[in-house]
Amino acid sequence: MKLKFKIQAYQTHAVEAEMDCFKGQLNTSGINYRIKKQSGLYKALALPA
Repeated sequence: MKLKFKIQAYQTHAVEAEMDCFKGQLNTSGINYRIKKQSGLYKALALPA
């Protein structure tokens, strides 16, 4: 079963307004993250590292 939603004008406007807040700013942070093995979800579910 596929769900199909109409594009709502108020949602589009909200996304555009949010993007305008960051207009002109450079993405200089780079995305950096680290997953520490054997902690949190990995440890709780005993998933292989």
